[in-house]
Amino acid sequence: MRAITTFFLAILLANSASAFEATAAQKGITAYFRSSAEPIATDAVWTAKTIFRVGVIDNGRDRSAYATYVCKYLASKGFKNVTVDIIDIMVLKYQDEWKSLGRVYSGCGD
Repeated sequence: MRAITTFFLAILLANSASAFEATAAQKGITAYFRSSAEPIATDAVWTAKTIFRVGVIDNGRDRSAYATYVCKYLASKGFKNVTVDIIDIMVLKYQDEWKSLGRVYSGCGD
């Protein structure tokens, strides 16, 4: 599933008028969620300064609890006021749509 990363980023860049350049700290977070250390995530990307999207395989369950977990992880690393969006990576890949499976709005670190 990690092979989806290149495709995920290609779609992101194709759909963005101007690509967001993540900071070094944000790149570290992205690397963690792309690694085997985080088994639920298949990919991750910052789409704006305060928006972090994590791609997962849809197993039919609500991913709001996972979004809260990601948010708490970000807060533990010093990120605040971040919106976390858990998306269906296969819908992005095959339908070119950002289908949200769970979301936490600006609650990280509050």
